Amino acid sequence: ASYRQDLINRLPVNRALTGAVLLAPGTTGTGPGGNITFSGAMSYEGLFLLNGVVLNETLRNQSRALYVEDAIEEVKTSTGTISAEYGRFSGGVANTITKSGGNRFSGSVRATLENDKWTGLTPYEKGLTTGDPRASTILPTYEATFGGPIMKNRIWFFGAYRYNESKNGNTTRYTNIPFTTVTNDQRVEGKGTWSITKNHTVKGGYTYKQLTSNDTFYASAVIMDLASLIDSETPEKLTSVNYTGILK
Repeated sequence: ASYRQDLINRLPVNRALTGAVLLAPGTTGTGPGGNITFSGAMSYEGLFLLNGVVLNETLRNQSRALYVEDAIEEVKTSTGTISAEYGRFSGGVANTITKSGGNRFSGSVRATLENDKWTGLTPYEKGLTTGDPRASTILPTYEATFGGPIMKNRIWFFGAYRYNESKNGNTTRYTNIPFTTVTNDQRVEGKGTWSITKNHTVKGGYTYKQLTSNDTFYASAVIMDLASLIDSETPEKLTSVNYTGILK
C-alpha cells in the first residue's frame, strides 16, 4: 500500500509516517506503548526506511522521527510478498520517500498550534492537591520547504526545515512538585537529484536533527525532587545516496 502525503494531509490521521503506515492492511498499533506491528509479528521485527536507509531506533526497533513531515512525498508499506532486496525483518517494511524538487520552483510554509491545556487530565492529575500541572501556552511548530531546478531536466534540489518548542507540565512522584519541561526540536533536510541520462539517476540526501531538553528526566526514573532534573542534547543525522539505472 502506497500513500502520498497530499492524501494524508486530507485525512484525520497522524501526519508522521506512522499515520500512513497504519492505513495499510496488516498493520496495527497494538505493540507496547502503541508501537507498530506488521502481519502479526512482534513490534521489534519491522523495518523502517527513509530514502532506502534504515530508520529504526535501537531500543524498540521503531522508526525515529528523523524527517520533516512536509518533506514526505510517499510512504510505501509492504506486509506480504516482499522483494528479496530487503532484509533484517520478519514482519513488514515501511519505506518513506522524501520530495526531490522539479523543473519549477515551489515551496510551502506551515504552522501547527498545540497547547498542553487542550489535552485531558489523567485520573492521577485530577487528584493532585497542588492544582492543574498543565502549562497553558500555545506552542507552534513551524515547517518550511523549497525546491526547484539547478539545471532544468537534469539537476534539482530540495530543502526542508522544521522547528518546534514544547513546554509540558509534569509533577514529581509522591512529593507532587510541579515543574515544566522545555524541549526544542530542530530538523533540517537537503536533497539533490541528478538525472545523468533518461535511464540513469543519482539522488543524495542529508537530514539533521537536534533535540534539546531542559528540566527533564529519564523515562524509567522516579523523580521526587527538582534537583534530580537534567538537561540533555540528542543530535542525529542520516545520509543517503541512491543510484537507479538501466544498463541495457
